[in-house]
Amino acid sequence: MPDTIRKLILENIKAKLEEVSAIETVLLNEFDIRKLETVATPAVFLYPDTNDTVERGSRFEEWTLPLIIELWGHNIEIENIMGEIHKAMTQDSTHGGYANTTERLGGTEIMNYLVQDESYTGFTMHFRVVYEHVLNDPFSQEED
Repeated sequence: MPDTIRKLILENIKAKLEEVSAIETVLLNEFDIRKLETVATPAVFLYPDTNDTVERGSRFEEWTLPLIIELWGHNIEIENIMGEIHKAMTQDSTHGGYANTTERLGGTEIMNYLVQDESYTGFTMHFRVVYEHVLNDPFSQEED
């Protein structure tokens, strides 16, 4: 069975983030902070927020996919890693040709997490990816 356009976009983004040298682990669709205890850090949690659909004409559906990228680690250089993530997300804003556009939204939240005497610093970045597929067919961008 083929993958949905949405899944192809998410997998493309995951692969791009895995190429960022400062990132050790990228987890897709997992956002349990307790995972930090079992994965190599710095670690990225990549997950969608919500979807909004807009029907375009009578042949295609246009989707807005809000994404959250959280990065957690010990003694991380926040500004540089943030810049590398921004670059990875926007260099090919079509994510392999599956998306129409990608843009970064708003500010960045900086957070702290303490577990068993270990302190983690993290930040959250928000992006919006717009893509389309054939009406009622999330697996295809081309009409038959």
